Amino acid sequence: MSDLKDSPDTKEREDIDSRNHVSRTDRPAVTVCVTAYNQEKYIGEALDSILAQRTDFEFLILIHDDASTDRTARIIKEYESAHPERIRAIYQTVNQYSQNIGIQGQILSPLVTTEFTALNEGDDFWIDPNKLQIQYDYMIEHPECAVCCHAARQVLSDGQTTDIVMPDNVRPLDTSSLDMDTILAIGGALPTNSFFYRQRYAQNGFPEFYNRCAVGDYPMILYLATQGGVYFFNRHLSAYRFNAEGSWTRSWVRDPNIYIRTNESIIRMLDEFDEFTDRRYQAAIRKKQINYRFENIMLSRDRKSIADEPYRSLYRTLPFKRRLRFQIASRFNALHRLKRSRDLKRL
Repeated sequence: MSDLKDSPDTKEREDIDSRNHVSRTDRPAVTVCVTAYNQEKYIGEALDSILAQRTDFEFLILIHDDASTDRTARIIKEYESAHPERIRAIYQTVNQYSQNIGIQGQILSPLVTTEFTALNEGDDFWIDPNKLQIQYDYMIEHPECAVCCHAARQVLSDGQTTDIVMPDNVRPLDTSSLDMDTILAIGGALPTNSFFYRQRYAQNGFPEFYNRCAVGDYPMILYLATQGGVYFFNRHLSAYRFNAEGSWTRSWVRDPNIYIRTNESIIRMLDEFDEFTDRRYQAAIRKKQINYRFENIMLSRDRKSIADEPYRSLYRTLPFKRRLRFQIASRFNALHRLKRSRDLKRL
């Protein structure tokens, strides 16, 4: 386990150590859904961090391996054999993601029978052994809340910690409830492996605006926010791995067009969400869509569009170094391609 385990957050709630850890009920209360694909280097750490959770309730782990071509499935089977009472795994022979099938919404969610669902991806891990208990206690005490989440620390593919916290744009916030405008503004920055929600809102899957989007975390939190409260713990209870082998982040670092297409998919999703909510949050949605379009203009090095409002104003708010990089990349394509080629060799 990473040295993040010694985070100051883990020293809180020491009273839980003195409990007898007797389940409040014989029936499991939480299912932890884990999605995995070609993550042989990371899946063990992910599962160990879940199994290390200290709770006074029972929980299950439901793992979906999406036809991995490395040793990921073999490692999962070893954990399943060692913990048959806690782990259930699904092993695909055909990659479902490539078939446009939503893993969480269409495969895993209908199989969950517990009151609550927690999420983790195969290359991420939890850093506080009290994470599940903290979130469970809050949800039990606040039945009006549909989902709670928390901050996460970023680690690199080799496990090295960084100074980056997700979501960095809500770092000043104290632990608090989030309204829809805030959730829309944050975008997909709330860590997926922090989500802990009431399963009844997802028992029949998620709306189509979720299923058709290229990402799952952003439309999921938006949908859950329409069902009840959203509570955010400004505590680092998990780690998000950036640039892991085979991850979406590494793919768009290699090919910015993937990032552009993903942003376009999110823009379309927000149009559908706008319709789903009867235009109640249209102003916040339009503002967020402008930000995504601005990102695409920057990525595509479109100097013509950057001169038009509202993008011109957004461009002027950028740090000088980023504006300089944009100008160099957009004016000297050959030099930019050479630099990218050198950067990619370091991955």
